[in-house]
Amino acid sequence: MAEYGFQREVRTPYSESLFVIDEDDRDIGRLEVHYPTGMVHATLIVRTDVSESEAEEIANRFINDISQQLGVDGDAVAIHVYQGEDRGVVRNDDFNDRRNGNGHAN
Repeated sequence: MAEYGFQREVRTPYSESLFVIDEDDRDIGRLEVHYPTGMVHATLIVRTDVSESEAEEIANRFINDISQQLGVDGDAVAIHVYQGEDRGVVRNDDFNDRRNGNGHAN
């Protein structure tokens, strides 16, 4: 079975967005995480070629990692899993034109 890791895309004080990557550094999904007090809520979105057992392994890996990092019990972590295909990114070109190159608006 493959080894999976997480690569942060963006983080706020109460949430973060992570790429899920395999041992070949391929992007195989995303994890959107929110940190309300005492809990962790996440949405795991994996590609169609990821098996159910692999998706479960990814979720369990995240639960173990985040429980240790935040000191929360694994029972305080809820992950909703979705499987599908990437349909692209929808963006507002006017907003993106106003960005200053580092992801922040001018």
